[in-house]
This record gives sequence, C-alpha cells and structure tokens, in this order.
Amino acid sequence: MNIWAKMMTALRGGVNEAGEAIVDSQALRILDQEVREASQALQDSKNSLAEIMARQKVAEEKVVGLKAQIEEHEGYAIRALEKGDEGLAREVAAKIADLESQSMQEKESAGSFAASADQMRTAITQTERNLKRLKQQVDTVKANENVQRAQAAVAERHSGSHS
Repeated sequence: MNIWAKMMTALRGGVNEAGEAIVDSQALRILDQEVREASQALQDSKNSLAEIMARQKVAEEKVVGLKAQIEEHEGYAIRALEKGDEGLAREVAAKIADLESQSMQEKESAGSFAASADQMRTAITQTERNLKRLKQQVDTVKANENVQRAQAAVAERHSGSHS
C-alpha cells in the first residue's frame, strides 16, 4: 500500500511540474492578458463611478426641487392661516411634512452616493498606479527577453564562426 501512495504522490508531483512548466513558458502571455483584463476592469470601474456621480447629481437636484416646493407650500399655509382656513393649513402642513421627509431621504441618498464616489475615486487612482507599474514591469520583462534572445543569437553566430 505504501508503494501505491508514493506512486500517486510522484504522479501528482509530475502533474504539478508539468502545469508549472506550461505556466512558466506562457508567463508573459498570461501577464499581458491579466493587464488587459485589469485595464477593462478599470474602465468598468470608471463607468460605474460616472453612474454614481450622475445619481448623486440627480439626488441633489431633487433636494433643491423639494426645498423650493417646501417654501412654496409654506407660503400657501401662511395664506390659509391668514384667511382663517385651518383645515387647509393642516393639509398643507401635512404636505410640507411629506416633502421634508422626501428631502431628508434624498439628502441621505446624495450623501451615500458622494461617499461611494469618493471611495471609488480612491480605488481607481490606486488601481491606475498599480496598472501603470505592472505595465512598466511587463515592458521591462519584454525588453530583457529581447536582450537575452539577441545575446543568444550573437553567441550562436560567434560560436559558429570559430568552429
């Protein structure tokens, strides 16, 4: 039984080595693809940020509109009280309370959107820095690979001329 376990372990080791050899031989291609995927994810994040900023703007505009409606209805309530129509003044006061409630909800939404936008801006900036550094590293690796190929070609030519 011990031999079978060792053979299975050796087989698993061989499979791992083969997998690592494939990954090593394709490392630059894999890295390029990861850079492309990261760039696409970054672009998607920027689109999401634009959407959040638009929603924040809409919420802020709703707050301004609701504030104007509240002021308008306060004027109606004052006029109703001046005329002695307390029933109408109560109805308008209820409407004002509803508008104020809506205004508070929109303010909270705008604040939440603003906080999310700030977090996303920070994450996007950090991701851009990391992606730039990664691209520089890929370029360096490619340059080193080209230099090594050139050196190998020169060495091959040189050894061929001496033979």
